[in-house]
Amino acid sequence: MRLVLFEDAETKLREIYIAAEKMDPYPEAVHILMGAYGSPPARLNEGFAVYMVERMGLKAMHGYGGGDKTIREYARELKSRGDWIVPKELMAFTEIGSEKTRPKIAYPQAASLVQYVIDTYGKELFFKAYGTLKNSRDMAVQENNLKKLETLCGKSLDDFLQEWENFLSDDAGS
Repeated sequence: MRLVLFEDAETKLREIYIAAEKMDPYPEAVHILMGAYGSPPARLNEGFAVYMVERMGLKAMHGYGGGDKTIREYARELKSRGDWIVPKELMAFTEIGSEKTRPKIAYPQAASLVQYVIDTYGKELFFKAYGTLKNSRDMAVQENNLKKLETLCGKSLDDFLQEWENFLSDDAGS
């Protein structure tokens, strides 16, 4: 994949949004830039790309059915109406985008997880996790990732996930 910066919006739309593949260029640019940091599990890789779209001041949830809502607002809404992937299942995804991963839920949920980690533990810990955890279908690697996450955060996975749910419920951060 190559990244080309165009001088005007019309050219950019014509060249990037070609008929064969309509890809949002912002998350794809994040993937390219983050490639040197590692190949983390999908929840961090895709979640960070969507998170960065919002950090750039854009409406990250628009393409997932969330309109103008923030990541946190839309993740809270998805969870409250039962459109939620069990977090331990989300943690096992090796990709997000196929129909089986329910992308309209998985992308916002993964972005919410990334936002929680960065807001709660700081970007340094997030980048350490991004560079340390590995994307793999191998169950031993996935189990090792969870143990590393527990070590990085200093708490059990269950406590970590409960705090994330509390983060979503907390109106102070909206």
